[in-house]
Amino acid sequence: MKKRKSQERILTLTKADYEREVASGVDAKDSLRPGKYRFRRAKRFASSEELAPRNIKLVVTIRLDSDVLEFFKTHAKQRGAAGYQTQINNALRSFMEGKTGQAAFSKLVDNEKFIAAVAERVRHIQ
Repeated sequence: MKKRKSQERILTLTKADYEREVASGVDAKDSLRPGKYRFRRAKRFASSEELAPRNIKLVVTIRLDSDVLEFFKTHAKQRGAAGYQTQINNALRSFMEGKTGQAAFSKLVDNEKFIAAVAERVRHIQ
């Protein structure tokens, strides 16, 4: 029999535990299924800052144009530069927070003169 390390704990969840959690309002996909789970005791607890969404990294699969990826990888090779994934994340965050402004087409949609000009041109085509 394998000896457990002192910091390791086993959690056994029954079907009743699972059903009780789902009945309490927890989404079934977010609840642990019945079974045994092995945990290691943390040496310390994470701070609320460490648990903020901006500090939690997720693994995702994303398709980028090769020139876009190459751009970030090239910049990452410069001395003292952040890694290319960090640079991509920072560029997305800047866009999300509105620091880089809206995409050009988004600004046009809000431009009344542009919309009127497009409407006028469409009328002349018909």
